[in-house]
Amino acid sequence: MARLSFENERMGETMGERVDFPKNYEIYVKKAVRKMQEGNTKEACRWFEEAYKIRQETSLNAMYTAAMYEIGKFEEAKEIADDKKEAYESHDYLSSLYIQILTKTHRFLEAEHLIQKKRNQSDDSLKEQWEMLDVSLDQERIRFEKQQKLQDQKLMKEVASLENQSFAHQTAVLKKMQDLSKSSYSAAAKEILSNPSINEIVKTTILEELIQKNDKDRFELSWFDKKRSIVPSELRSLEEHLAVKTIRKELDEKISQQDPILFQTMEQETNLQFLLIFPYIEEVITDPESWLKLCLDQYEGRDISQQEDPKMKKMSCWLERINREINQLMN
Repeated sequence: MARLSFENERMGETMGERVDFPKNYEIYVKKAVRKMQEGNTKEACRWFEEAYKIRQETSLNAMYTAAMYEIGKFEEAKEIADDKKEAYESHDYLSSLYIQILTKTHRFLEAEHLIQKKRNQSDDSLKEQWEMLDVSLDQERIRFEKQQKLQDQKLMKEVASLENQSFAHQTAVLKKMQDLSKSSYSAAAKEILSNPSINEIVKTTILEELIQKNDKDRFELSWFDKKRSIVPSELRSLEEHLAVKTIRKELDEKISQQDPILFQTMEQETNLQFLLIFPYIEEVITDPESWLKLCLDQYEGRDISQQEDPKMKKMSCWLERINREINQLMN
């Protein structure tokens, strides 16, 4: 019988498309419950998942969510619970589980709101339950804030020493900055943006993040050998710059079909250029079509330094300067 069940499950996958037999749901649930009873919660989650793909019942959702919570997969538990969020906010047992999940995923305000809601709705017999959850929430918040502070302090030390580090190291620290608190991220961003020794691409990445967040603070930016004062919320993202759009359109329309290899090379090169000169792209690329011609001439080995037109001369000087930055980056 066990072999027959196994074969039935395998037969349920036809031509790469999953087809479940009616009894598979019960089989998966029984396997999950048995694994829970054996203390193998991780394996139980696998079978709960299979069962939930077939039938999204609230009772199964609760077991699946509780199992994921038990093995410490709090974000995944929240995602599953949110599929039946109304039930979790209505039923006391599910609300208790959901509050614990919100607490562990550091959604403290949402957890507080639900605790208060349940206090107002429940009778006195459950008062102690909500009080205990409130205490647990406060303890977790204190622990989280303490941990966040230590983490911020450690990372801020790394930020302070970035100027002597390689581009690869600077990029690695940049990724870690996503875990900083809002105030610490802003402080780190100010230090990086104002530092002339930190790579322009790193600064561009931070600026794009600040623009996306519509940050209204004022930052000092060291851009090549210039000092600028900027407000991210007043800047356009890289993709919105006219020079970027024009050059990409020119590449697509005039080169992509005729010479795919050249197109790929020029696309990569110009994208790198944009990252280096952002947010003052139009200050450097005053004529997108002519800039692209300079790039193509350079690619074909022509001397771009001998330019009679003042505008072309200025752009060729910028292009040569950017080339030096790129070469330094690659070495």
